[in-house]
Amino acid sequence: VDAEGLLAPGAFEAAHPSPREFDVHIVDSAVAKVANKLVRIAQEAPGGRENARALVEAASYISRIAALPCGVMHMAEHLAGPDVSDRTRAAFDWPLHMGAVNDFERAVGVGEHRTALLDCVARASTFFGNYNKATPFAHKLAEIVATAAGSKRRSVAVVFTNALYRRLAERFLQGYDQYPGGVAFTSFQERVHFMSAAHLEEHLLGLEGSTLVFAGLNEDCLRLLLTDDRVPA
Repeated sequence: VDAEGLLAPGAFEAAHPSPREFDVHIVDSAVAKVANKLVRIAQEAPGGRENARALVEAASYISRIAALPCGVMHMAEHLAGPDVSDRTRAAFDWPLHMGAVNDFERAVGVGEHRTALLDCVARASTFFGNYNKATPFAHKLAEIVATAAGSKRRSVAVVFTNALYRRLAERFLQGYDQYPGGVAFTSFQERVHFMSAAHLEEHLLGLEGSTLVFAGLNEDCLRLLLTDDRVPA
């Protein structure tokens, strides 16, 4: 007999998520403005953004760089490893992207947007240079982790959108020398735990009482954040 509206034996009925408040930090909106400008110029270029892929890929590149939980130098050290493919190295090679944009401008052109395009490339190059030791994202992450684990002496779980960013952040935070009060990471290291978003759900029960820091959000993290009461406010 159909039992419409009833759950199967042993099934768990999910409750509506409780109202919660979250602290959200947005850093380096200047990069977003440059990336969006590049995409808009690409859309108005001859052939549209499909033909102006060099501009779109440059916009994607600076967005990825701004989201690094470390500095460009840390990513460069990783890319120099023997197990990294040439394709991955090319994806993080700013001079290569910059050269492709300049080639497109000379071969096809963007008309009246040329000055704006060159300005975007110049500003992106400045960001790239400024981010060598740490991105604003990385500085903010270090501040949040040190405040929670160091000053408030709470256990902190930092969740990353992928395993590479987790490894880069761990290495960066261990060597970071600008923590408030001049403290060293080793003084609160035992209270800091790193994990990838893919493993968050299975560890939620064990994180009760911890400060949960999402270093970026993907779909899986956003789903848990909004629907799972085990994620604290």
